[in-house]
Amino acid sequence: MLTYKTSFRNHLATKLKRYRHSHKLSQETMSEYLRISPRSYVDIERGRYGMSAHTLVMFMLTMSDTEVLQLIDELRKIVSAEDKKL
Repeated sequence: MLTYKTSFRNHLATKLKRYRHSHKLSQETMSEYLRISPRSYVDIERGRYGMSAHTLVMFMLTMSDTEVLQLIDELRKIVSAEDKKL
């Protein structure tokens, strides 16, 4: 279970940062979109902490349908890769 958690946290941190950069948003603006404090946002983006379910849903709500489907596909691939390690 811990390997999934770590893999998800790292992937989502990277995804969040890339999304923010590609949409030319500040960390403060992203924290507002996600309804979290700027400090919490920075910690998530740096991979220090994982996203809560609420924060993940808020992130997905900022994304286009295509981006959401791509994220789900990427998470499936992570699970598949982690399962092969077991």
